[in-house]
Amino acid sequence: MRKILWLIFICALAAVIALWVILNPAVIGIFAHGYLIKLPLWLFIIAIIFALFVLWVLLGFCKALILTPKNMKHFFKRSGEKKQKKALLRLSAASVVKDGQYLLQNYQSAYGQSEFVSEIAQSMLFNELYTRQDFKMIEQKLKEVRSPKDSFSYHFYHALILTKLHKKHTEALAIFKSLVKSYPASALLQEQIIEIMLIKRDLSAALKFVVGHKNSFADEQYKKVLLEIVLSISSESELVDVWKELSKKDKESPKLIAAYMLKMAKIKGKEKALVSLKKSLQKVFHIELVKLYLTLDSQKESYDFIKHEWQRHHTHQPNLLLLILPYALQYQDWQFIDKYLLSINIEKLDAVEKARMTLINAALSEHKSMHTQAMRLKAQAEKLLLNIKETS
Repeated sequence: MRKILWLIFICALAAVIALWVILNPAVIGIFAHGYLIKLPLWLFIIAIIFALFVLWVLLGFCKALILTPKNMKHFFKRSGEKKQKKALLRLSAASVVKDGQYLLQNYQSAYGQSEFVSEIAQSMLFNELYTRQDFKMIEQKLKEVRSPKDSFSYHFYHALILTKLHKKHTEALAIFKSLVKSYPASALLQEQIIEIMLIKRDLSAALKFVVGHKNSFADEQYKKVLLEIVLSISSESELVDVWKELSKKDKESPKLIAAYMLKMAKIKGKEKALVSLKKSLQKVFHIELVKLYLTLDSQKESYDFIKHEWQRHHTHQPNLLLLILPYALQYQDWQFIDKYLLSINIEKLDAVEKARMTLINAALSEHKSMHTQAMRLKAQAEKLLLNIKETS
């Protein structure tokens, strides 16, 4: 509002002066070096105004250039940053639409005065190269970096190169451990740390790290990582150390127990694994453990033990029953088959399980001397198996 008032005032003043000059015509005479120069009053006033304007511009330029040179530098810096930011926005758009080629060809367009903008552009480039798993290119670009070498991005990709290309796992691990302090819930950093620890065969340290960062893992991810560590066991000492580090709750996980017992069978022998597995089954009767037990030992004594535990736990789960019934048929436990076979809803089974249960039912009918029904059930099973063969 103030600027508008000033503009109106100046326009009014100019109009008054112009009107005064028109109403009072006069001539101005100037003597210089023996010459007389005559000018109309209006032209003299315009010349004075123009001279004052030129003087004001020159004073402003001198002030910016001589008195405060930082202002000129700031002006050009701001101009360069604007170009940087525009280039960064284009790179960001290319990253969103997954145009890796554009990123590779134009990432340097965002380089300039601002280290902040330069580092973001580099991070986008490195992220694209990491997606491609092109570690050699990452190493090459790291040598060309213009942002500070103490930046998070530089340290992360430098550590990645150390472990992936140069196999310097100890150095890389130290860097990743320092970075994870800033981002303790980073799945990528956790993955790299655990991977290096497993490569170094330091399973106990890997397990301590996972348990220590348990709150930053999703439940399924936590179980998956523990399972990966257990499956990496290759010696008796590792077998003891890993089980010692697991919490009581983790030791109740059926998948983890099954993986651990499988490793025990390979390292310490099947007999010791079966003894431990038997104790676990008495506490946790789960399909994973039952499957492993019957795989390690499918003798009748094992079947009788599983059947007894199944009845003791009152676990009439269809999946468990589907697993036990073929062994019941193998050992001709007709009473068990006759009692529980019909409790399975055969329509809810897939084609393979349906064919298997139909054949068991046919064998039971044959045992009961119901030969016509047995033949009909066998024909149904053959038809199912033929359909499976045709669709596979």
